[in-house]
Amino acid sequence: MTKENQGGAPVTEMGWPALAFGFAGIIINAIIFQQKSKHGLLQWKLTTDIVWTMHYILAGAYSGAAICLIAVSRGIIFLCREKHAWARSKAWLALFLAAALISPIVTWRGPFSLLPVLASVLC
Repeated sequence: MTKENQGGAPVTEMGWPALAFGFAGIIINAIIFQQKSKHGLLQWKLTTDIVWTMHYILAGAYSGAAICLIAVSRGIIFLCREKHAWARSKAWLALFLAAALISPIVTWRGPFSLLPVLASVLC
């Protein structure tokens, strides 16, 4: 099959490392739901966001990688909320929303670049 007649990049173009990170992301997503504490959940969520960022970078899906990188930053701030007053500021919401809305401009590769930001902002 060629790139023209299928939905995504062939495995040979995306590469096995991208697939491995994607598989690890799926496994870690399942682990998140097994956590009993908020802190544990946030740590595993941060881990999966890092893994998905690597997956998207290796797959060449830079819009998805940008949204995941924003999620990594958001996760770090959330982990700091209990100990640091600066992390509890309402300004973070505006900053992360603005970053998500700007990300497709920076990573633009066509209309599909809008999908990750729409999913992130609307869901």
